[in-house]
Amino acid sequence: MEYKTYKTQLYIYTCEKCGNEFSRNYQCEPFECHSCHGYGTFKEEKVKIDELHQFCPICKSYFKTSNHLNEVFRNDDRARWLANMVMHYRHDHLISWDSTWGRNGYANRFLPNVDYDTEKIKVNERAKRQILRKCKNYLIKNGFNANDILKLQNTEPKTTALYEKILGYDKKAA
Repeated sequence: MEYKTYKTQLYIYTCEKCGNEFSRNYQCEPFECHSCHGYGTFKEEKVKIDELHQFCPICKSYFKTSNHLNEVFRNDDRARWLANMVMHYRHDHLISWDSTWGRNGYANRFLPNVDYDTEKIKVNERAKRQILRKCKNYLIKNGFNANDILKLQNTEPKTTALYEKILGYDKKAA
């Protein structure tokens, strides 16, 4: 699996009057502090942070991984790759997912008759199957098997069966 660590530039702005702080990954010129309404009171600090990026064989580029998923699967490279790939696929390859939730995706969770978590589980299952279909050669080359998909939450039997059929099942690892 291909992981790369990039130095990402982050700009941290601190109001010298009240201590209010915010950050951006681009440089900007903040004028008014939202907390104390002071003008021109911001001090800028530029920092570089390490971020883990992972290769996507579908779009042939690297994407930023989830810190949470990296921590959950820190001892299992293949499960970590799959979990991050499902997240990346859901957000960057399934346009219908992001357009459904839009800019106010978190606010839309509270709409009547809309269950965000149930929809997310369905979309993640679809992503798991699509990743297998579109990345089959990459998965085989890197030693993935059906055991790896079982480590992810809410994996349906039909998804597991598809992984077993295409990648096989490692009885020793079970």
